Amino acid sequence: MVEKNEDQEQYPYYNHDSEEWRPLVNAVSAAFLGILVIYGACTFIPKDKGDQFWNVFLIGSVTWMICVTAWVQIYINKRQWQAMKDGLQETRTLIEQGRENLDFTKSSFYLAERAYVSVRGLMPTITMAANACPRFGYVLENGGRTPAFNVSVPVYTAISNTTEPVEWRRAPDSFFGTDFLMPNKPTERIEADGFFSLTDEQFEEWIKSKLIYYVKVDLSYWDISHNKVFTPYIFYIHPLRGGVLQLMPPGLVPDREKA
Repeated sequence: MVEKNEDQEQYPYYNHDSEEWRPLVNAVSAAFLGILVIYGACTFIPKDKGDQFWNVFLIGSVTWMICVTAWVQIYINKRQWQAMKDGLQETRTLIEQGRENLDFTKSSFYLAERAYVSVRGLMPTITMAANACPRFGYVLENGGRTPAFNVSVPVYTAISNTTEPVEWRRAPDSFFGTDFLMPNKPTERIEADGFFSLTDEQFEEWIKSKLIYYVKVDLSYWDISHNKVFTPYIFYIHPLRGGVLQLMPPGLVPDREKA
């Protein structure tokens, strides 16, 4: 078989084995063979009725050609319908791809431009002592590219051993809020009081790591896409490391409930 060249790929009629032209060749062959059959049948007409030969031949041939033409038209309509169907499917595919690309672009833009607010430097501002309510300081920073709106940062504290459920309490002046937080402009150090103070007995247990002093910061804000972001930070004050607040995974806190 002769290999296809570029012209055969671009123009199907250059390819004699093309499926595009085979039905047309079949139709022409059927028309020619039908006429031959009609002519052969007309030869059986008696000679005394020879004047009817051409009438029968012409009527038969025209009728056969009408049938072949109708078949060709049906085939063409079928191909056109299939082409329209394929074109509609391709259009739907392009629309879906365009929609996916648009969603991906919007998602990428949102992730690249949204606000990313975090709490950093959360530390006790006074030394932990018995019968004294601890005070904490922290800084808010927006590491994104757009402002954060309606920033809310309440601070909760709780005292518990390793088995008792945690009961969170918030002091009245432990809340910080701002209408917006610009990117790359950290806030001044924010002060927040803890609700609980340690008694002498509790302080001794805390020193021996039998009692845990939890601190929780519930950071929430809105970004430019009107999506609310909520991030809880849970820490505990480590007695053997100078009162440093150590970040604790939420799953390790026994039972976190706001009072």
